[in-house]
Amino acid sequence: MLIMLMITLIAIALFGVTALGALPAAAADFEPEVPEETAAPAYRRVVFTDRAMATEYQFILYAPRDDPKPVDLQAVAREAMAVVHDFEARFSRFRPDSQISRVNAGASVRPVRVAPDVFQLFQRAGRIHERTHGTFDITVGPIAQVWGLYRKEGRIPTEADRLEALSRVGFQRLTLDPENNTVAFEVPGMHVDFGGIAKGYALDEAAELLRRFGVKHGLLSAGTSTLVSLGPPPGSKHWTIRLRNPYNNGGFIELAATEGSMSTSGVYEKFVEIGGERYGHIVDPRTGKPVSGNVVSATAIAPSGAESDALSTAFFVLGLDEVAEYCNRHPGVQAVMVLAAENGEFVVHRINLGLTKEMS
Repeated sequence: MLIMLMITLIAIALFGVTALGALPAAAADFEPEVPEETAAPAYRRVVFTDRAMATEYQFILYAPRDDPKPVDLQAVAREAMAVVHDFEARFSRFRPDSQISRVNAGASVRPVRVAPDVFQLFQRAGRIHERTHGTFDITVGPIAQVWGLYRKEGRIPTEADRLEALSRVGFQRLTLDPENNTVAFEVPGMHVDFGGIAKGYALDEAAELLRRFGVKHGLLSAGTSTLVSLGPPPGSKHWTIRLRNPYNNGGFIELAATEGSMSTSGVYEKFVEIGGERYGHIVDPRTGKPVSGNVVSATAIAPSGAESDALSTAFFVLGLDEVAEYCNRHPGVQAVMVLAAENGEFVVHRINLGLTKEMS
């Protein structure tokens, strides 16, 4: 698969280096530029929206008007969205009858059998956990709970409580049996949460279904944090995606993408205040604490939505130097890191991205 990404010099200057200001009321991470329908008169276009996983999903799909076997774009969009809803029903920890809820309820007592595709996602999460030195971890929930981040209560745990929560975290404390497709917890009180990879994986599955129906041009997005491109809009070489400056609604980085996925993570909208200090919702599974430091946002560009979704979280935890090292080891992965400087300004770092970068 060919992935093309571009950052224009003008867009960099617009995002540029600017003083950090007050948090905006709302700050979208990605803002795709959707061409007017009249820009491709030989194609039909459908913009389909629906909600799942507490997020708005949008599918922008195209099909040729003169296709001898025309694709019903509305119908295939609904089928693709049904894939997302099915994923949520099986993977959500908020659904008491989901396979993940069954794992969380019983895996401390005995191994719990899951469907083959569910087990495969466990394995995939494990590989990403290993490659990112433990910074992506689906078992991180006890840390978020002890800090009161799930319900935005916000509290600073005692050292004993933090260490106790940390003792129930770590993918290495899961036992996966590939012969029987079972999952077991080595420590009581563990639980798993696929929230850091779910939206990207669901978009991958939806994209695969649309490809089987012959859709070659389209853009799928889950909220404003993850998107998957099926192919550029007709008449264009790429989709234009604006990665917005979270602290300045007038600034952005402009990315141009043909195929592949990108995801971004940041804490400028999701945080709690404790004693006048802000603590973001992204935690470091290695320390048992919310991530602190100078990373404002981390964007990962990768061949699949599952990978970019998981990596954007891991990159936020890793920081600039380790992200650069990761991308150098994995040339199919690229990143955009926004870091706050000591003088209250911030700087954009592009990793594996030149003015134009092509990868196969």
